[in-house]
Amino acid sequence: VSSSSAASDVYQRQVGSALVGVSIGHMSVYFDGAKPSPGGLQIAVEGGLGALELYFPRPWNVRENVSTSLGAVENDLRSSAQNPDAPLVLVTGNISLGGLELHYV
Repeated sequence: VSSSSAASDVYQRQVGSALVGVSIGHMSVYFDGAKPSPGGLQIAVEGGLGALELYFPRPWNVRENVSTSLGAVENDLRSSAQNPDAPLVLVTGNISLGGLELHYV
């Protein structure tokens, strides 16, 4: 997304990877309809001067390893123990002058 706002729902079986990017805009991506592959889901994010929001089902095990440069990452991770049998999601990438928010629905 560049210079605008958008939302997207992911409804795909056996999704193993995704690339999500935003530049000077706002993007919301909902993964609550997706079915991760048995090996988990890897999401690469690229953000600059924009806001990126990712939404996941509550039981999923989401880990983030995102680099920031004058940006921020907020993870609404629950304090309760996560289910070891739930899908594993790894969020990686870079956020510059923008923000990434991870939410659970």
